[in-house]
Amino acid sequence: MCDAKLLGVDFRHDFNFSNHAESVVAICNQRLFLLSQLKKQRLGMHGLDSVFNTIVLTKITKIVYALPVCFGYLTEGQNDMFKGVFKKAD
Repeated sequence: MCDAKLLGVDFRHDFNFSNHAESVVAICNQRLFLLSQLKKQRLGMHGLDSVFNTIVLTKITKIVYALPVCFGYLTEGQNDMFKGVFKKAD
């Protein structure tokens, strides 16, 4: 539950960004699954890279404008969740 949603970022009164972090990671994981299906269909590396940049990387970088606000409030586990997205992408 969020108190306010501004520019796509869920803000809570206690500056807990866990809901937002979890939803971004869940969406990215779904999109990585789509990429794995495209890889099975033998889409080339250039195509996979383009799709990754379009549907995964942009989802993460959209929140970059909010990072100065929320970065200090993310837990180690939440940071690890974001790192996990990139590990899966390798």
